[in-house]
Amino acid sequence: MCSAGIRRLMFTQTLFLMNTTTSSPSKLAVVQQMYQQFAQGNIPALMNALTDDIEWILWGPDAIPYAGTYKGKEAVGNFFQQLAASVNISHLAPRHFIVGENEVVVLGNEGGSALSTGKAFEAEWAHVFFFRGEQVCKFCEYTDTAALAAAF
Repeated sequence: MCSAGIRRLMFTQTLFLMNTTTSSPSKLAVVQQMYQQFAQGNIPALMNALTDDIEWILWGPDAIPYAGTYKGKEAVGNFFQQLAASVNISHLAPRHFIVGENEVVVLGNEGGSALSTGKAFEAEWAHVFFFRGEQVCKFCEYTDTAALAAAF
């Protein structure tokens, strides 16, 4: 659905395990699967990895149409619709995975263009997935919001 514009999903990964328990590798697998599902446009499958009360946060100025805080699965579904209506993602590259006891931090970059202007963007990011049990209960994206806003 929203990731139809993704041409490449690159996993050139480095894995760091910090203060982990035996369940941490499964958290890593959940996050990697979510990236694959996003790249395939399989948002319903991706949503299965989220708790019902998920909090999904992308900080940024109003110029970025999909920036904001989304609470609950329905709101996160709306986020993905807004994302699909706003950008064409040409590549998404999660590069480094840092696994903690209840969180997975992913460092990477993405590129694409804003659909409203056609202007390209390239941004480094950090994604933080917080877990409750085996599901993601909170997601935060830290990115170059100036680069994204300039594309809009």
